[in-house]
Amino acid sequence: MSLYPVHRSCRTRGNFLPRLEVLDERCLPACFITQNGNLLKILGSEGKDVLRVGDDGSGDIAVLCDKNPMAQVFHGINKIDIETRGGSDVIRYELLGNVTGQRNLTVDLGTGADTFHAFLNQNDLNPQANYRLNIKGGSGADVLRVDYRKDPDTATVDQLSKALNLLTFAPAAFVSFGGFGTPGVDIPVSAAMTINLDGGPGDDRLSVLYQGDLQGKLSVTANGGPGKDHVFVDITTTTQSAGKVFARAFGGPGNDTLTLNVRQQPGICFVTPCGILVDALIDGGSGINHARHTLNVLVRNCQFSTIDT
Repeated sequence: MSLYPVHRSCRTRGNFLPRLEVLDERCLPACFITQNGNLLKILGSEGKDVLRVGDDGSGDIAVLCDKNPMAQVFHGINKIDIETRGGSDVIRYELLGNVTGQRNLTVDLGTGADTFHAFLNQNDLNPQANYRLNIKGGSGADVLRVDYRKDPDTATVDQLSKALNLLTFAPAAFVSFGGFGTPGVDIPVSAAMTINLDGGPGDDRLSVLYQGDLQGKLSVTANGGPGKDHVFVDITTTTQSAGKVFARAFGGPGNDTLTLNVRQQPGICFVTPCGILVDALIDGGSGINHARHTLNVLVRNCQFSTIDT
């Protein structure tokens, strides 16, 4: 097992007094990183932690902790476990290459108003890949987002990519969305992607954006939990897609606003069969809830409902 503590800078004292003194937060480790085989564990502090994680999709991980300018690189990883404990933490996760094999990211943000943002950067899943994101906000007004698009923060992407010896934003493969040529995240017939977001207690904002050619399985569950939550899930597949979509948007106790759209782009099906299988549900839970959805979504416990085309 290898240990990688990362420290915040400590303010020097003007005078020395020969007595024991409790260290303040500035002198405590910002994050503590351990690798045990294929598992990478990152433990934050009770204060505000800022983590940036780059994943090449094949086992190499780069981590930037707080203001440390040097990324630490780890090899042979297929499981990442992050726990940030207290404070208003910020985590940015970057998928920087196509996913190979099994990949698991588990995040527990603990208490506080935390932010988690994952950018898939239009990278695909390779055949047989199993890609899972499990994100728990904990108590507090959290923001949890998963986005298939490229991260507009190119400086962070460039820094993490260089640490992993990757080309920054290599040209993405384009798939045909009914002739529109829009890029996305492709999931082949033997691959699966699972995204679970749990806001926990507090007024949370959860969102998942997916677009791509879906031949395998896509599972998305976004649960706001107790509080006044905003949940937004939008899934768009290519005309040629023939995979399966399992999607859930839960409000929980409180007055919630829930959106769940599952669409397949119109166009000519060149290789039959075309047509995705959809199992989609909005459940507002207790409270006065608003739902917005496509026609293929079942709605429960929502007093107000709007259909999207």
